[in-house]
Amino acid sequence: MFYYTEACRNVKNKYELFLNKYNFDESWQIPRAAHTMKREEMTMFSYLFTFRSQTAAQSGRRILYESGLRAQLRRAPPEISGLGCTWALYVVGEDGVHAAQLLRAWNSPVSGAYRMHPNGYLEEAAL
Repeated sequence: MFYYTEACRNVKNKYELFLNKYNFDESWQIPRAAHTMKREEMTMFSYLFTFRSQTAAQSGRRILYESGLRAQLRRAPPEISGLGCTWALYVVGEDGVHAAQLLRAWNSPVSGAYRMHPNGYLEEAAL
């Protein structure tokens, strides 16, 4: 049996003061979107977010990394790099919607979003 003591109340009050002092609310976090697809359908493709410069792509990768999402930074396929120097972030299918929300929230200069199937077929994604 657990007895609530004065020491417990002091720890709880100190924790609440700490949270209030540094203003730790969770309003800055973007909740993960609920998917309606099955897991097998989500992992069959990946999302590709294109950027016009390598620096912009690196900042996008940093945003995703700090939020706990993995992304690979590579040159974009020639089919979608019309202006030549286009870089892309590759994100697994299950994290694509969340990655798009994060990049949009941080005003990242994404020039396009595509869905890449395992056979290499690319289609524009409306995220």
